[in-house]
Amino acid sequence: MDAGCQGRAAHHYYVQPCLGGEPDGGFVANQEQAKTVKLIYKLFLDGLTCHAIAKELTERKLPTPGGKAVWSQSTVCSILTNEKCKGDALLQKEFTVDFLQKKWKKNEGEVPQYYVGGNHEAIIDPATFDYVQAEMVIAMLCDSTELAKRQTELKEELEVVVGLVERCVTEKYNSVDEILVGGIVNRLGLSGN
Repeated sequence: MDAGCQGRAAHHYYVQPCLGGEPDGGFVANQEQAKTVKLIYKLFLDGLTCHAIAKELTERKLPTPGGKAVWSQSTVCSILTNEKCKGDALLQKEFTVDFLQKKWKKNEGEVPQYYVGGNHEAIIDPATFDYVQAEMVIAMLCDSTELAKRQTELKEELEVVVGLVERCVTEKYNSVDEILVGGIVNRLGLSGN
């Protein structure tokens, strides 16, 4: 990025376009593309992976940010992690290495970056965006197969707890612990009756 662009970035004047927005000296939501962004977030919150969302968007024949017909997993993940969706802007994510050859490089601390909160109208509310970021971290830490297995285990554990609470209420036990201890004693055949 040349000195002029860096100066504009430092004063929050320059925002690179992304899906759902059009640059106009700032960032203005493109309502048609914003629908696609909202759909991506909805599908993710419904439990689809980035790969499955890409497949779904391709099947629905929705154009990518570059106007292509086929979506990639990386494009979907990029949209799910783009702070512009929540109305913020991180300026100078990339910078020009060679102006004549138009070579860009991802900024890894070589030039200053500027984070501007509330820079423009949000497409996704900030709380939803932040929740998705947390879920993305969890998904990256867990293999998708392992995550699905763990979700099933958690669902089963939750059903057991709900069942215990219901027994507590209907059978008037003093606590869930009383039910658990009683169940273990009965299963092991240790009751004195």
